[in-house]
Amino acid sequence: MNLRVIIADDEPLSIDMLSILLSEIDPNLATVDIVATCQSGRETLQAIDTHQPDLVFLDISMPDGTGIEVAQHIKGFAIAGPAVIFTTAHADFAARAFDLEADDYLLKPLTTERLAQALRRLARKPNGPRHNRIAVPVLGGIEFIDPQEIEWVQAAGDYITLHTDNRSLMIRKTLSSFARDVGPVLKRTHRSYLINPDRVVKILPKSKGEAMLQVCSGACIPLSRRHRDLLSVLADKPPPALR
Repeated sequence: MNLRVIIADDEPLSIDMLSILLSEIDPNLATVDIVATCQSGRETLQAIDTHQPDLVFLDISMPDGTGIEVAQHIKGFAIAGPAVIFTTAHADFAARAFDLEADDYLLKPLTTERLAQALRRLARKPNGPRHNRIAVPVLGGIEFIDPQEIEWVQAAGDYITLHTDNRSLMIRKTLSSFARDVGPVLKRTHRSYLINPDRVVKILPKSKGEAMLQVCSGACIPLSRRHRDLLSVLADKPPPALR
Protein backbone atom coordinates (compact mmCIF):
# COMPACT_ATOMS: atom_id res chain seq x y z
CA MET A 1 0.00 0.00 0.00
CA ASN A 2 1.47 3.34 -1.10
CA LEU A 3 0.33 6.30 1.00
CA ARG A 4 0.75 10.02 0.43
CA VAL A 5 0.53 11.45 3.93
CA ILE A 6 0.05 14.81 5.66
CA ILE A 7 0.97 15.21 9.34
CA ALA A 8 -0.89 17.99 11.17
CA ASP A 9 0.23 18.89 14.71
CA ASP A 10 1.02 22.20 16.38
CA GLU A 11 4.06 20.69 18.13
CA PRO A 12 7.14 20.27 15.86
CA LEU A 13 8.51 17.54 18.15
CA SER A 14 5.34 15.49 17.68
CA ILE A 15 5.65 15.86 13.91
CA ASP A 16 9.25 14.68 14.07
CA MET A 17 8.39 11.69 16.26
CA LEU A 18 5.54 10.55 14.00
CA SER A 19 7.77 10.97 10.94
CA ILE A 20 10.37 8.70 12.55
CA LEU A 21 7.75 6.09 13.47
CA LEU A 22 6.37 6.10 9.92
CA SER A 23 9.87 5.54 8.55
CA GLU A 24 10.05 2.39 10.68
CA ILE A 25 6.86 0.85 9.26
CA ASP A 26 7.42 -2.41 7.39
CA PRO A 27 7.44 -1.48 3.66
CA ASN A 28 5.47 -4.66 2.98
CA LEU A 29 2.63 -3.07 4.94
CA ALA A 30 2.90 0.51 3.65
CA THR A 31 5.27 2.78 1.78
CA VAL A 32 4.76 6.25 3.22
CA ASP A 33 5.51 9.51 1.43
CA ILE A 34 5.07 12.52 3.74
CA VAL A 35 3.98 15.24 1.30
CA ALA A 36 3.42 18.00 3.87
CA THR A 37 3.56 18.82 7.58
CA CYS A 38 1.24 21.46 9.06
CA GLN A 39 0.83 23.24 12.39
CA SER A 40 -2.66 24.75 12.09
CA GLY A 41 -6.09 23.81 10.84
CA ARG A 42 -6.03 26.41 8.08
CA GLU A 43 -2.63 25.24 6.85
CA THR A 44 -3.84 21.62 6.90
CA LEU A 45 -6.88 22.36 4.73
CA GLN A 46 -4.68 24.23 2.25
CA ALA A 47 -2.24 21.30 2.14
CA ILE A 48 -5.09 18.80 1.56
CA ASP A 49 -6.33 20.96 -1.29
CA THR A 50 -2.85 21.18 -2.84
CA HIS A 51 -1.50 17.65 -2.32
CA GLN A 52 -4.66 15.49 -2.28
CA PRO A 53 -3.19 12.98 0.18
CA ASP A 54 -4.38 9.46 0.88
CA LEU A 55 -4.10 9.89 4.65
CA VAL A 56 -3.99 12.75 7.16
CA PHE A 57 -2.73 12.38 10.72
CA LEU A 58 -4.61 15.00 12.76
CA ASP A 59 -3.87 16.40 16.19
CA ILE A 60 -6.93 17.68 18.06
CA SER A 61 -5.61 20.97 19.46
CA MET A 62 -4.33 23.28 16.73
CA PRO A 63 -4.68 27.03 16.10
CA ASP A 64 -6.84 28.37 13.25
CA GLY A 65 -9.05 25.29 13.21
CA THR A 66 -8.96 22.17 15.39
CA GLY A 67 -8.44 18.66 14.09
CA ILE A 68 -12.14 18.04 14.64
CA GLU A 69 -12.99 21.02 12.40
CA VAL A 70 -10.61 19.78 9.70
CA ALA A 71 -12.26 16.34 9.84
CA GLN A 72 -15.70 17.98 9.53
CA HIS A 73 -14.50 19.72 6.37
CA ILE A 74 -13.18 16.45 4.92
CA LYS A 75 -16.44 14.66 5.69
CA GLY A 76 -18.26 17.39 3.75
CA PHE A 77 -16.78 16.19 0.45
CA ALA A 78 -19.38 14.34 -1.65
CA ILE A 79 -16.56 12.03 -2.71
CA ALA A 80 -14.41 10.63 0.06
CA GLY A 81 -11.36 12.69 0.83
CA PRO A 82 -8.28 11.37 2.59
CA ALA A 83 -8.47 8.84 5.37
CA VAL A 84 -8.15 10.45 8.82
CA ILE A 85 -6.24 9.12 11.81
CA PHE A 86 -6.27 11.29 14.93
CA THR A 87 -3.08 11.45 17.01
CA THR A 88 -3.69 13.21 20.32
CA ALA A 89 -3.17 13.20 24.06
CA HIS A 90 -6.90 13.80 24.65
CA ALA A 91 -8.98 10.64 25.00
CA ASP A 92 -12.23 12.55 25.54
CA PHE A 93 -12.62 13.49 21.86
CA ALA A 94 -12.71 9.89 20.61
CA ALA A 95 -16.51 9.63 20.35
CA ARG A 96 -16.71 12.85 18.32
CA ALA A 97 -13.87 11.67 16.06
CA PHE A 98 -15.62 8.42 15.21
CA ASP A 99 -18.89 10.31 14.62
CA LEU A 100 -16.90 12.02 11.86
CA GLU A 101 -15.90 8.59 10.47
CA ALA A 102 -12.26 8.82 11.53
CA ASP A 103 -10.30 5.73 10.53
CA ASP A 104 -8.52 5.49 13.89
CA TYR A 105 -7.78 7.41 17.09
CA LEU A 106 -4.26 7.05 18.49
CA LEU A 107 -3.27 8.31 21.91
CA LYS A 108 0.16 9.81 22.48
CA PRO A 109 2.82 8.68 23.09
CA LEU A 110 2.57 6.76 19.84
CA THR A 111 4.26 3.43 19.20
CA THR A 112 5.30 1.71 15.99
CA GLU A 113 3.10 -1.28 16.88
CA ARG A 114 -0.06 0.79 17.36
CA LEU A 115 0.66 2.80 14.21
CA ALA A 116 1.13 -0.40 12.20
CA GLN A 117 -2.18 -1.71 13.56
CA ALA A 118 -3.94 1.42 12.32
CA LEU A 119 -2.39 1.10 8.87
CA ARG A 120 -3.35 -2.57 8.63
CA ARG A 121 -6.94 -1.61 9.42
CA LEU A 122 -6.77 1.06 6.73
CA ALA A 123 -5.42 -1.43 4.18
CA ARG A 124 -8.42 -3.71 4.81
CA LYS A 125 -10.92 -1.00 3.85
CA PRO A 126 -12.72 -1.62 0.54
CA ASN A 127 -10.76 -0.01 -2.30
CA GLY A 128 -8.04 1.13 0.10
CA PRO A 129 -7.96 4.45 1.91
CA ARG A 130 -9.90 6.48 -0.65
CA HIS A 131 -13.18 6.02 -2.56
CA ASN A 132 -13.06 8.87 -5.04
CA ARG A 133 -15.91 8.31 -7.48
CA ILE A 134 -18.78 10.63 -8.24
CA ALA A 135 -22.26 9.69 -9.40
CA VAL A 136 -23.22 11.24 -12.74
CA PRO A 137 -26.81 10.85 -14.04
CA VAL A 138 -26.79 9.49 -17.59
CA LEU A 139 -29.48 8.21 -19.93
CA GLY A 140 -30.84 5.03 -18.42
CA GLY A 141 -29.19 5.26 -15.01
CA ILE A 142 -26.19 6.55 -13.06
CA GLU A 143 -22.53 6.27 -14.04
CA PHE A 144 -19.70 6.39 -11.52
CA ILE A 145 -16.65 8.38 -12.61
CA ASP A 146 -13.26 8.86 -10.99
CA PRO A 147 -12.75 12.65 -10.79
CA GLN A 148 -9.14 12.14 -11.86
CA GLU A 149 -10.50 11.13 -15.28
CA ILE A 150 -12.05 14.59 -15.72
CA GLU A 151 -9.84 17.08 -17.57
CA TRP A 152 -12.07 20.14 -17.30
CA VAL A 153 -15.62 21.27 -16.65
CA GLN A 154 -17.52 24.08 -18.37
CA ALA A 155 -20.69 25.75 -17.09
CA ALA A 156 -23.62 27.04 -19.10
CA GLY A 157 -26.41 28.30 -16.87
CA ASP A 158 -27.76 25.48 -14.71
CA TYR A 159 -25.86 22.84 -16.73
CA ILE A 160 -22.25 21.74 -16.74
CA THR A 161 -20.31 19.60 -19.19
CA LEU A 162 -17.65 17.22 -17.87
CA HIS A 163 -14.85 16.59 -20.35
CA THR A 164 -12.59 13.54 -20.07
CA ASP A 165 -9.88 12.65 -22.56
CA ASN A 166 -12.34 10.76 -24.79
CA ARG A 167 -15.91 11.95 -24.13
CA SER A 168 -18.15 14.68 -22.68
CA LEU A 169 -21.11 14.36 -20.29
CA MET A 170 -23.69 17.10 -19.69
CA ILE A 171 -25.56 17.17 -16.38
CA ARG A 172 -28.02 19.57 -14.77
CA LYS A 173 -26.00 21.14 -11.96
CA THR A 174 -24.41 24.50 -11.24
CA LEU A 175 -20.64 24.80 -11.35
CA SER A 176 -20.45 25.98 -7.73
CA SER A 177 -22.48 23.00 -6.53
CA PHE A 178 -20.35 20.55 -8.51
CA ALA A 179 -17.14 22.16 -7.20
CA ARG A 180 -18.35 21.53 -3.64
CA ASP A 181 -19.25 17.95 -4.48
CA VAL A 182 -15.97 17.02 -6.12
CA GLY A 183 -13.75 18.46 -3.39
CA PRO A 184 -10.10 19.37 -4.05
CA VAL A 185 -9.51 17.34 -7.23
CA LEU A 186 -10.66 20.09 -9.61
CA LYS A 187 -9.66 23.76 -9.36
CA ARG A 188 -11.53 26.88 -10.43
CA THR A 189 -9.82 28.78 -13.25
CA HIS A 190 -12.67 31.12 -14.23
CA ARG A 191 -16.28 31.74 -13.22
CA SER A 192 -17.34 29.22 -15.86
CA TYR A 193 -14.55 26.62 -15.68
CA LEU A 194 -12.95 23.99 -13.44
CA ILE A 195 -9.78 22.12 -14.38
CA ASN A 196 -7.82 19.09 -13.22
CA PRO A 197 -4.29 20.40 -12.52
CA ASP A 198 -2.84 16.93 -13.12
CA ARG A 199 -4.01 17.13 -16.77
CA VAL A 200 -2.41 20.50 -17.61
CA VAL A 201 0.48 20.21 -20.08
CA LYS A 202 1.11 23.82 -21.07
CA ILE A 203 0.55 27.36 -19.80
CA LEU A 204 -0.04 29.94 -22.53
CA PRO A 205 0.32 33.52 -21.14
CA LYS A 206 -2.03 36.24 -22.36
CA SER A 207 -2.30 39.96 -21.70
CA LYS A 208 -3.46 41.57 -18.44
CA GLY A 209 -2.21 38.67 -16.31
CA GLU A 210 -4.53 36.08 -17.83
CA ALA A 211 -3.55 32.77 -19.44
CA MET A 212 -4.82 29.69 -21.25
CA LEU A 213 -4.17 26.23 -19.80
CA GLN A 214 -3.77 23.40 -22.31
CA VAL A 215 -4.81 19.92 -21.13
CA CYS A 216 -3.84 16.48 -22.42
CA SER A 217 -6.59 16.33 -25.02
CA GLY A 218 -5.41 19.62 -26.53
CA ALA A 219 -8.27 21.79 -25.26
CA CYS A 220 -7.33 25.22 -23.89
CA ILE A 221 -9.08 26.51 -20.76
CA PRO A 222 -9.07 30.20 -19.70
CA LEU A 223 -7.35 31.21 -16.47
CA SER A 224 -8.55 34.57 -15.12
CA ARG A 225 -6.43 36.96 -13.05
CA ARG A 226 -8.61 36.19 -10.03
CA HIS A 227 -7.47 32.55 -10.07
CA ARG A 228 -3.78 33.05 -10.91
CA ASP A 229 -2.79 31.41 -7.60
CA LEU A 230 -3.42 28.11 -9.42
CA LEU A 231 -0.11 28.69 -11.23
CA SER A 232 1.78 27.97 -7.99
CA VAL A 233 0.01 24.59 -7.76
CA LEU A 234 0.86 23.80 -11.38
CA ALA A 235 4.52 24.71 -10.81
CA ASP A 236 4.82 21.80 -8.34
CA LYS A 237 3.40 19.20 -10.77
CA PRO A 238 5.33 17.49 -13.56
CA PRO A 239 3.39 17.88 -16.85
CA PRO A 240 1.65 14.76 -18.22
CA ALA A 241 2.22 13.64 -21.79
CA LEU A 242 0.01 14.98 -24.57
CA ARG A 243 -2.37 12.35 -25.96
